[in-house]
Amino acid sequence: MYRLPSERIGRMIKVKRAELINAVLTVFTIIAVICGTCSIYSLADSDSTTDSIVFKDAAVLAENFNVYHGESAVTAGLSAAEPEKYFSVVSRIVKHTCTSTGNHTSGDYKIWDAQDDVVTTALYRKQAYRNFEMTAEFRVVPANWQVLPKLIFGVQDPMSWVNAEGGGYSVWLYNEGIINLKGITDGEYKTQSDNTDHTKTGEYGSLALWSKVTVRVMGKAVTVTVKQGTKAAYSEQFTLGDDYYGGKIGFAAGTGGCQFRNFSVTDLGGDVVPMPIKEYIGLSNSEDMKKFDCYYAESIKNGMKLVENYTDYWQHKEDGSIWRNPDTLPRVEYDEDLYTSTLVYNVKQYKYFELTVNMQRKESGGYGYMYPGVIFGIKNPGNFAYYKDGGYFCYATAEGALCVRGNDFSAVAQAPAGYSRETVHTMTISVRYGRVTVKISGDGNNPEQLVEILPEDYTGGYIALVGMANVCGLSRLSVKEVEGELKNVSIARVKAPTAVEVETGVLPEDLKLPESVKIVGSDNEEYTLNVEWSRANYNRFVRGEYTLIGSLSPLIDYDKHSRVIIGDSTAEIKVRVKGKEDLSPVRVTCVGDSITYASGTEQGYPWQMRKLLGGKYDIENFGVDGATLLKSGDNPYTSSSAFTASKAFAPNIVVIMLGTNDSKPQNWSLNDSYADDYKALIAEYKALPSNPTVYVALSPAVATDNYDISAETVKNEIVPLQREIAKAAGCDVIDIYSLTEGHSSWYADGVHPTKSGYGFIAAEIAKRIVLPGPLESFTLGRESDYIFEGETETYYPCFSPAKITGDDTVKWSTSDSAVADVKNGVVSARKKGSAVITAECQGKTATVRITVYGKDDEISLPLTSSDDTAGFDCYYADDAERGLEFQNSYSPFWEISEKGIARTKETVGDMKWGEKYLSSLLFAKRKYHNFELTVDIQRDEVGEYNYPMVVFGIKNPAEYITKSGGGLAVFPVAEGTPMFLGQINGKYTNIVGKEPAAGYNRTGVHTLKLTVEYNTVTMSVTGADGESLPAPISCELGDTDMDGYIALVGKANICCFKNLKIRPLNNNDVTKVTAEKIISESPEINTGVGTDTSEISGLPKTVRVKAADGSLYTAPIEWDFDGYNRYKRGKYTVTGILPDSLLENHIKLYGNGVTLKGVINVTGDKDLIDENTVKFDFNGKSEITENFECYYSSIFSDALKKSDSMKTWEIADGRLHRIDNKFSVKSSGEWSWEKAKTEMSSLVYKGRKYENFELTVDFQRASNTYYWAMIGFGIDDPAAYPLDEGSGILAYLEQEGRPLFWGNDVSAGHTTPYENFEYTGRHTMKLTVKDGIAEMSVDGREPVLKTIIPDEYRGGGYISITTNMNAAYFDNLSITALPDTEEYNTEGFSPDNYPALHSVLKEADAEDTYTYSNENGANYPKTGDNGKYRLISIFTLTVSMAYLAAVGYFKIFKKRREVTK
Repeated sequence: MYRLPSERIGRMIKVKRAELINAVLTVFTIIAVICGTCSIYSLADSDSTTDSIVFKDAAVLAENFNVYHGESAVTAGLSAAEPEKYFSVVSRIVKHTCTSTGNHTSGDYKIWDAQDDVVTTALYRKQAYRNFEMTAEFRVVPANWQVLPKLIFGVQDPMSWVNAEGGGYSVWLYNEGIINLKGITDGEYKTQSDNTDHTKTGEYGSLALWSKVTVRVMGKAVTVTVKQGTKAAYSEQFTLGDDYYGGKIGFAAGTGGCQFRNFSVTDLGGDVVPMPIKEYIGLSNSEDMKKFDCYYAESIKNGMKLVENYTDYWQHKEDGSIWRNPDTLPRVEYDEDLYTSTLVYNVKQYKYFELTVNMQRKESGGYGYMYPGVIFGIKNPGNFAYYKDGGYFCYATAEGALCVRGNDFSAVAQAPAGYSRETVHTMTISVRYGRVTVKISGDGNNPEQLVEILPEDYTGGYIALVGMANVCGLSRLSVKEVEGELKNVSIARVKAPTAVEVETGVLPEDLKLPESVKIVGSDNEEYTLNVEWSRANYNRFVRGEYTLIGSLSPLIDYDKHSRVIIGDSTAEIKVRVKGKEDLSPVRVTCVGDSITYASGTEQGYPWQMRKLLGGKYDIENFGVDGATLLKSGDNPYTSSSAFTASKAFAPNIVVIMLGTNDSKPQNWSLNDSYADDYKALIAEYKALPSNPTVYVALSPAVATDNYDISAETVKNEIVPLQREIAKAAGCDVIDIYSLTEGHSSWYADGVHPTKSGYGFIAAEIAKRIVLPGPLESFTLGRESDYIFEGETETYYPCFSPAKITGDDTVKWSTSDSAVADVKNGVVSARKKGSAVITAECQGKTATVRITVYGKDDEISLPLTSSDDTAGFDCYYADDAERGLEFQNSYSPFWEISEKGIARTKETVGDMKWGEKYLSSLLFAKRKYHNFELTVDIQRDEVGEYNYPMVVFGIKNPAEYITKSGGGLAVFPVAEGTPMFLGQINGKYTNIVGKEPAAGYNRTGVHTLKLTVEYNTVTMSVTGADGESLPAPISCELGDTDMDGYIALVGKANICCFKNLKIRPLNNNDVTKVTAEKIISESPEINTGVGTDTSEISGLPKTVRVKAADGSLYTAPIEWDFDGYNRYKRGKYTVTGILPDSLLENHIKLYGNGVTLKGVINVTGDKDLIDENTVKFDFNGKSEITENFECYYSSIFSDALKKSDSMKTWEIADGRLHRIDNKFSVKSSGEWSWEKAKTEMSSLVYKGRKYENFELTVDFQRASNTYYWAMIGFGIDDPAAYPLDEGSGILAYLEQEGRPLFWGNDVSAGHTTPYENFEYTGRHTMKLTVKDGIAEMSVDGREPVLKTIIPDEYRGGGYISITTNMNAAYFDNLSITALPDTEEYNTEGFSPDNYPALHSVLKEADAEDTYTYSNENGANYPKTGDNGKYRLISIFTLTVSMAYLAAVGYFKIFKKRREVTK
């Protein structure tokens, strides 16, 4: 039988098949025309109620469906996409081609976890449906139970997924055939399921088989029917909520191999109701940006400037987001004022709205803690939100603390632990019914929503996107206008509160009156209104019933969306005064100026005296602001209405305190009449019918000259004259001047006291004016107390009344003199136990129960009640650097609750970081030497970077830790890093531990444990289970005498202490001995040439030592290798130095300068160093002093000065070390270029200049600051500052691991730092300068940093080791001179070859910053005012030419092959 060749058979089959297909198509086309139907390929435009889609090819999909895709659909939603990017059409099957798992990159279930995050939807274009029947077939190939194809319906917002408003509903099957429906039903996002395993019923096979799924929706009823092949169909019914409005339908795929075919839909009627969904505002291209105005400010303090080209400050990304442009964004660690840009939506203004936007911030690339956000309510886009009409700025800090800030408006929520700092977050802002609500959602722990009441004058305004000094991005902006006006409600009826009954003498302010009353509104709703009661009708001295009138406060009930209008309504309450008899009051008139008046507030001394003297005294404040005693003064008191009223008051006592305003120059120049005017005033009061006693209160000291008031005049002239006047007039003097002198912390402005300062004045005046009377009762200050064995405590009787008639002698006794003895109120603790101390006066007694603790006993104080504070003295400082002042009460600065004792919000100020507004609770019962302490601590985000501290070893409680006697502080900072700060060996010392990993709870409760023993302090911090915590930190105290007091210190932060326990470790001291001589023999050893000091063996590590007391010890010895040169053969003498050391059994041996000589013979065939190479091991200081010159400046100045190298450098541990000069203190606060040029010290190698060379050096940065360890080269003028002419070029790494060249004519660096770079680890730098190119590598890492050296470098210069405010180490410096180059050749240097380029900065100064560009590590700085990137253009041209050449080559190659064939 004849067989055709296979090739011919195939061709015939193809022809026959094509003919057959054409014939079939022709037939169907004719039928379609005759029947008036649509093409079988797409009936989308048909007028029939049923549309069927057969996916002939990709065009059918694109013509009939809109495709959307999201990588984080739940949090970030979806964006429009081209169908072919995520779907292909093969054999009439739509195949999902996306295999991304988004952020789910690991784990066995990453595909499952990604199903609702990585989502692609295809929505049928033709129309939206309310009631319908939709059918489609889907399967999963290859089979994978984690992959979920879905049908979707009810979609009104195609850019939202089913978890969000408008995202619709999805229907899908589990691997067992279980039917599920997911979406928002009645406001709740939930999944409905039939919970039946249909594989067991035989109705379902697997996801790999085609499932025909029909979704039928009628009203709220949803019926889903599934049929696989010949298996029986099964159905499940679900119910939708009232929030189903209809919408678009289609299908959706998660990641993986979802496939679809044979889509059809039948319209079953019903109107689709548009949902009140948000308006999405595009940010993806320049067309979108026509709806925005771009503003920019180098400093927002100077206003926002409208800019023409938003692309100067923003750039678009492919995913539709817009980001701050890093090319024009200088690096700022933390500064809210700098380099901010806003995009103001100019289409319309919004008053009440709901807004969502996705935002992301970056810290990599050297960008710090700044953030993106949204401003609303903008009236003037030229002002930022912090200023008038600038709106309200909503943002989340780097730590996740939600904030809303405006002009005179600020609200902050607590940051959560575990907040994901750099991932995408969705911010939702709702402004309605008088409040703003801000929420954040995204990966990690999210903060609680922030709800804050807006000012009543809020009227809306423009909305803007904000990018502060951070490479931050925003996307998916949507805004929906909502109803937000409050309804006005009038008062129909005020409900009368219950009457109050009191005894005679109760002060008006002590009446326990309700703070609120109930009213019934015009809407018949009940509201609670605050009420302010007038006490004018109240008379505490006369029994009877009094009606008090209350003023009602307007109310906004945000939950009821109502505003209660007060109108003429008032509240009333009955007060019944009872008692045995009416009282005869003692009337006290307080005469004075603004110091007396105190703005009429409760903090003034007259008001506080009412509390001290009780209800029998009727004290009135007749002070007048600015009053003078002089009748010729600019505001004479005797001309005031208050003077007239003070006499009409019929006082029994008059206190005059006038004279401060008389010290003003315009008044004191007329002082001749001061004495006569004062005497006349006294006489006028004495002549009153009430015959009052008049007291002269000396004017308070003036802490600071202010308001033209002269402290010198008050002290030297007015106060002495007041004493003479009082004596002449026969008046008692109350010495307020001596009381207040030297207490600057008692003053608010140097003239007017604080509430605490007024308290001291009130107590002094009350003590002097109180009328004597029979002793009613007395106390000893407290009912119980504790004293430590061997200590004393003094108790004073507190009489009531304060002055008593008759014998005031107090007799003292004790119940057990063996435990506690007493003499004249001084109690001496003898031994452990308990005793009752009794005081007796006029037949009345007072007692205090004393508990005596042993010297070794632990003290345990919960710090949850005032009794726990009995042993503490309170100190406070506006600025701790100037010292702390004792306070008579802790209450202004601390408050106690069940949470512990915490700083009060009113006294912590607004310092984010610093030593101001600090308060100390000093445990004054005893001093401690060695001890173990535990205490629970907690900090608040108010006072963002401040923290609670424990300070020990305090010798002078008035000094801060920066001064001698101030002690040593231990604490974890806000980020959890443990730290010691304070006095060690007479020096202010800063010791920093390691920062804990992410997950430290900044505001959580932590337990601090502190142990001091054997001259060592150790601190550890514990917290919640699973929380990331810092490692313990220890340090030796040396010879520091830490015997002193312990204090709990709260910086400017609402920090809290609880559960304090202190246990003495009295026997844990070291034994101190002094070395006399070393009795071991001097060693002599041999070693090979090239042996490093660390590799030398044979020198003893310990020696035998004879101490001054004759005892023998084995002690460590440290060898000084100064003069040793491992590269040259010879005999070298080295010195062993006996250090101070802690030996076994806690013996402290003092070396006393004792040494031991040793000899090292270096042998070998030849020396290892030639004439072109120098090497330095830094074994001794002679290597520095003989080979280097030091240039140094402690401040940022015009030049470095030649100085003694050993003042700023030392040899430590066989390495060169920069001496720490309080770097952590000087570098505190925000980063700046001035700080980068502070504490600059350079060791310049003076052996020769180098042009071409190769250098290697080991370096290690210290952890105390973020500044740098650097190598300088090309130095012509060693005294020049970096960036100044002649200063050369510096090579170094930033803390993140980014290599940089920095100089007057060079600025180049990688955008991306080296991965896993340990910034405080030991690293090796290799620096090569040759042929006009500088090349730097670190630890052999890639990529290498290279840059072109400017022509000015020709001829080279000196090389230096340089640091700026970092106690860095250097070791093993090697410099090899390479042949000089006649002509530089940089032709091979291009962006394509190297990831860093140089830029010429002719006018570099302290404000110069780096310009970073794309993510591949390249730095493309601008080289001209026109903003074009010349080198990028070269790069683009090169790539383009290479591409065209490649295309041409392949075409030629293909032709050649065809010709060859």
